[in-house]
Amino acid sequence: MNKLFLILSLFFLSGCFDNDKKLLMKCADTEYDKQWKKKFGESSMTLKQLYGNSLEGRFQYKPYVSMYRMCELELRVSPETFRQIYK
Repeated sequence: MNKLFLILSLFFLSGCFDNDKKLLMKCADTEYDKQWKKKFGESSMTLKQLYGNSLEGRFQYKPYVSMYRMCELELRVSPETFRQIYK
């Protein structure tokens, strides 16, 4: 019975972490796009188009990495608010 509970707990927790990863990518994409528009006056859809859901590909761009790290901090500080904003 304890093993079943442990397996179910790990299953649900792994789903939550994957969901947070997607929310972090959405946050970083949004912030990166805002900065791109300020600088160039147009949308930066190229990252989404080139890399899809690949975080490794997006991490080739240092500004994207810094946006992602800021989003991680925001998630740690206020997880409920973060999840509501980027749901």
